[in-house]
Amino acid sequence: MTNPCGTVRIDTGGVLVSTLKLRVLVQVILDDVANGVEGRPETSYFPRIVTETSQAFTVEVRTEVSGSPAVIPATFGPATHVVAGARLGAEIVPAFDDAFLTEARSGTAESSSDTGYDAVTTAQLTELFAAAVPGDTVTVPVPMSGIVKDAVLAGWIDFNGNGTFDDTERASDTVATGATDGALTWTVPADYIPGETYLRLRVGFTGDQLLSPVGMADSGEVEDHSLVLPAPLPSLFGFRVEKVGESIDGTWVRMDGSAWSIRRDDDGRPGELVDIPTEPVETGLFQVTDIAPGAYWLTETKAPHGFELLAAPVPFTVGADGALTLTAAGDTAVTVTGDTLTVRDVPAVELPATGGAGADVFLVAGLAVIAATAGAVYRSRRRDRGLL
Repeated sequence: MTNPCGTVRIDTGGVLVSTLKLRVLVQVILDDVANGVEGRPETSYFPRIVTETSQAFTVEVRTEVSGSPAVIPATFGPATHVVAGARLGAEIVPAFDDAFLTEARSGTAESSSDTGYDAVTTAQLTELFAAAVPGDTVTVPVPMSGIVKDAVLAGWIDFNGNGTFDDTERASDTVATGATDGALTWTVPADYIPGETYLRLRVGFTGDQLLSPVGMADSGEVEDHSLVLPAPLPSLFGFRVEKVGESIDGTWVRMDGSAWSIRRDDDGRPGELVDIPTEPVETGLFQVTDIAPGAYWLTETKAPHGFELLAAPVPFTVGADGALTLTAAGDTAVTVTGDTLTVRDVPAVELPATGGAGADVFLVAGLAVIAATAGAVYRSRRRDRGLL
């Protein structure tokens, strides 16, 4: 529908149409030849004839408009481009085509190259960011066409989920004449919000017009897309397992020959085996890496020669800050100091406690054996010499 006198409308194809109705004044001046007066209506023999007519002129300016609520919340604001030259993908998106936008929102239209919404797709964007963590850089390739002279490609991603495109969320690329693609690179911020968010792409020949995610540009195209940012991966930590035994001088030293496994906690008992290596870094010292916060069980699967395995698996937790804690009062042979879990080895035949009667018995018995042996040797030698 068109209203007269300069009224502007937006049709369903995203085209702004300005219709101007001009009033044209026509004066017909007849010469008064009979009185010798030429071209002077005020003295004309014939009365001056003045008439008016109206003629409508339609001036059409094709524009591309973003910000449709079928694709992106209204809080992001609209951007408008006069359709000229540079394009995102191969076609111009019919920005306010409700049927198309319903498909675009559901993802069915974005995957088809003949819809015009073909610069990037939600699936492509989500895949690019799927494994990203804060600090990672992610580059989004953007196909383009109609780059008849150097152009600017700009994009914004609402990382912080505040419903607007911030200056810090902008990325840009200078595209040379004849190029068929550009690339936008973002660094994933530490405070990004996981879940659905939005991307705006703008391309045009006048860079200053693309510094903002909203407003008018006299060339190019704009597209809005949704994408899904991943839930942050849990922080991973490491700790050490130390195997020690008592030396002859009463000190504890690391011992070789042990091996270990780690299982997840399953309602208070050892569960699934965790595929985390416990690599020996030196004698009696093992490094556990890339373990997520949670509850676990440590099991000794091999003991040093002459020593017993731990009587039972040891429950422990890795805190959200990586802190290592024994979760229950268990074997006193296991302790935690900082990021090191220490296991004291147990001999296969455990001697009585130091100072107990059993130790004296063994000592006396040993001395008796030595004395008896020495006596037997002494008597044998005297007999050989005929002294007995």
